[in-house]
Amino acid sequence: MTSTNTFVRPVPPSPKTRYTVETISDIPVNWETFNVRKKTKVTIRECNGVETFTVPWSESQLTSDPAVDIIVFSGGLEYPCKREIFEKTYVAHPEGGYIKTAQTQIVRIPVGVAVNIATLEGDEASVEAPDFIAIGAKGELYANTKQFVEENLEVVQ
Repeated sequence: MTSTNTFVRPVPPSPKTRYTVETISDIPVNWETFNVRKKTKVTIRECNGVETFTVPWSESQLTSDPAVDIIVFSGGLEYPCKREIFEKTYVAHPEGGYIKTAQTQIVRIPVGVAVNIATLEGDEASVEAPDFIAIGAKGELYANTKQFVEENLEVVQ
């Protein structure tokens, strides 16, 4: 009896197509885009001098100063927001706290694509499928995980 050993060569993963996105115009127009708004209530607190924050959408830390307010989510996540941006994008909720009224866009990262984005803070964030690029009120770019989008944003028509 003769046995034949068959060697199956593993298929290497396909290399990801890499993009660098520094402005909105760098995002390919055929990527899926959604208009969204935050669905969670927040509170704000005053900044206690210079504070640093670790946030899930950036590998670097955000730094605040006394000219900003700190947005506080129910789960304890906090991050700094310039007062003029907060005043333009949030309203008081009748049951307390604030809710974001401004709509923004998110762009789904296609499968097989990796993107480096330049953030408002001057950092570079890396994002890939199934995550998203969020476009802020002044055209600034942020990385949003799929989990963050599902938990905190709602699509609007």
